Amino acid sequence: MLSAGPGRSADTVFLGIRGFVATQAEPVIISVMANPRIVQIEISSIPRPKPLGLFDPTPVVTATFDDGSRKRLFSFYLDEIVFDEGDLVGLTEAEAHDLYRRKDTSYLRTP
Repeated sequence: MLSAGPGRSADTVFLGIRGFVATQAEPVIISVMANPRIVQIEISSIPRPKPLGLFDPTPVVTATFDDGSRKRLFSFYLDEIVFDEGDLVGLTEAEAHDLYRRKDTSYLRTP
């Protein structure tokens, strides 16, 4: 049962969420969206072997999320770190960036 706040009738309640007020006659459904998860990745073209590919663009990882959105996540140097679909599917955008940072840091710390 909803309880009324000050100055409100017994059948309404202030939800405290950006001014929404719910009544018992008209329930309000509040959805808390979780961060979308990656369902597919696309890695742009791989550079040609050096020296021919010295100035080719680095591969770019683009992700498709479970909410239907697509976003460019990052690019990487193929001779330093490698990503494939199995590494990123199921992760959130923040988790994918964290994985990139960890792989990059690991490479930079390798003697």
